[in-house]
Amino acid sequence: MNKPEMIRYLLDEASTHLRHLEEQRSQFCSVLMAVVAGILAFGASDSSPHRDLVGYAIVGLGLFGVLLSWRQNEKINYYKSLADSYVQKLLATNSDCSDLVGHQKEVRRVNARRYLWINRLPTGLFWLLLHVAIVLLGSRLVLLALGTTH
Repeated sequence: MNKPEMIRYLLDEASTHLRHLEEQRSQFCSVLMAVVAGILAFGASDSSPHRDLVGYAIVGLGLFGVLLSWRQNEKINYYKSLADSYVQKLLATNSDCSDLVGHQKEVRRVNARRYLWINRLPTGLFWLLLHVAIVLLGSRLVLLALGTTH
């Protein structure tokens, strides 16, 4: 295996790992949202004597989501930079990379047209804001529960 083939292989590995991490983050978020919805549906009714516990559980899940999402963002950013460095190394070998460069340009063009201004914001920011919203929802439930019991 020559140097350009090896770099392409490493680029493929980094890209595969990057996609895996993004899929993992998405699956985790889906499960977290289902659990929070279940807790809200069964535990936050007006007749529930433990609404504060429901709020604490939601705050805990939200904080866990914030930390996990933050960690996933770090890993994703690492593998993005690794893949970018492999692309640069591949370009430096003077091998035929027209397919790779053309694909990158097309993806950027489509994303810029499709998402306009929002594609400038990091995806991880939206995930973090979602988990922060869960924390705020749980905090609101705790405050409501404590306000009605005293």
